[in-house]
Parts: sequence; C-alpha cells; structure tokens
Amino acid sequence: MSDTHAAPRGPFEPSPVPSDRDLLPGELPFTAWGQHANGTLDLRVFDQGIWWVDAQQRPHRIAEMSLEYLRNVLADLEEAAERLHLAIVRKEVLEDMAALLSGRIPGNTVAEAFGATAVADVSPAVWLASTPLVRAVHAALAQGIVGD
Repeated sequence: MSDTHAAPRGPFEPSPVPSDRDLLPGELPFTAWGQHANGTLDLRVFDQGIWWVDAQQRPHRIAEMSLEYLRNVLADLEEAAERLHLAIVRKEVLEDMAALLSGRIPGNTVAEAFGATAVADVSPAVWLASTPLVRAVHAALAQGIVGD
C-alpha cells in the first residue's frame, strides 16, 4: 500500500469532532478518511469517542473493535502519551495563533477564563485518560464489546 492517498472527496460522514464545525479554508473534516499519509495520526482523533483511525488511515468504529484490538490501541496510546501530549499542546498553540490571526478569540483562552485547566498544565497520563477517545475505549472494554 502506498504511503499517501488520493485527496478525499466528499460528501463525508458527519464529523464527531466539535472543532470541525469551524474548519479553516482548505481544511478537511476528521471523517475525510485517507487525507493523511500512512503512519500519520490526526490528533482530532482524541476529541471524539466514535472512531479509531489506524496507521493505514482506515477508520474503525470503537463499538465494533475486538477486545484485543482495543487493548492494543490503549497500550500503544499509553506508551506514546508523552509524545502525543506534547503534540496536542503544540496543536493548541497553533490553533490559538490561527484564531488570533483571523480575528477570533481562541477557544482555549475562553475555556481557561471559565476555569478549565490548560492541557499543558496536566500530566500526559491525565490528559490521555481524559480524552473522549480513551474514555470510549475504556467504556468499550468495560462493557466487553467484541467486534467481528
């Protein structure tokens, strides 16, 4: 399989990622499967709890994944928590800069003004465990959901 994919064309499935309601020009929704090169993780995966996207850019519904696959995903994410946390902090800085450059108030600034803890101020393990993705994986494991 090639490391890159043809540019996806819509229509796309509705995105469960809240920030996809306010995409920048040229930005595709999370559900534009195959928009990234193989081995690339779309960090928006952490902002939702419906889909896991594997290294070959194939989407998998969490509710349909086998227990073994769920455990493997969780172990891989926990092993990479520090690197992923740093990537998320960098992503938030870039999103805040883009918002300011486009004349908008950064969402993280608003959230922090209302008492939310900045992602940079929590440990990688706490951040990871708090993401909708990891909460959904834990819930699926607790329910014993077994996919095909």
